Amino acid sequence: MTRLLAILGTLHLAACTCSQPVVIVGQVIDLWGDPVEGATITVEEVDGTLTTDGEGTFTLPMLGDVMITIEKEGFVTRTDPIEPLDTTKSWREPFEIVPIPPQEGFHAIGPSGYDHLEGLAVRTVSGGTRTWRGVAAPSEVEVEGDPLRVIFRTSLTEAQVEAAGIALHRLERVDKAEVPAIDGSTEVTVDLWVSAVTVPLQFLKLDDRTWAMKSEELARGTYALVTRNLLDPAAEGFDELAPELRQVHAFTVP
Repeated sequence: MTRLLAILGTLHLAACTCSQPVVIVGQVIDLWGDPVEGATITVEEVDGTLTTDGEGTFTLPMLGDVMITIEKEGFVTRTDPIEPLDTTKSWREPFEIVPIPPQEGFHAIGPSGYDHLEGLAVRTVSGGTRTWRGVAAPSEVEVEGDPLRVIFRTSLTEAQVEAAGIALHRLERVDKAEVPAIDGSTEVTVDLWVSAVTVPLQFLKLDDRTWAMKSEELARGTYALVTRNLLDPAAEGFDELAPELRQVHAFTVP
């Protein structure tokens, strides 16, 4: 959790070795580096609150080991520990808060906003003894892949999200394939983008409805966020799923 939270924000901690009280000067920003004005800062077991100014900054005395909570309407609430300040040092650490996406689903973090990843219907093609599952066309959405960062907004419970088995797949195009036949082999038209390999994906629960996902740096290509092993031809129960559940969320890394 600490590693992914270290990606989500900017906090500037400054120390003074003179007689002035040691204070924390922090700046709250969003995912795109813009200052967040009017965010409320609450310190654990301390009465009162602070509010960030137009530059997203706030100042509070160094109180030792405490927890601070940052809240603003339209953003995911964040709580972090603040450790005692080393008065001989000055350093910076990220401290971002995440805007709540405008709708449920998967949202890639683009250069200046969210890119909603629409669901694409999964199709099945069979030929001879083989079966393929994939999507007919890649998504037109292009996202940065260095690394990929996605915010997932959902009404599912934590147990349901874990059961969904969300995974990131790199896709490859299969136009036609040779399959065994009585007289040797025959050519089958597949015409699908299918799974080529699974790519590692990290998860972090931000609140009861919001998850953050992060991948390693992605090479150019077409990818999809997949649930329920939908692209595995051997997975059972595909035909019993409602049509809206037979979808993957694809994108291209240019």
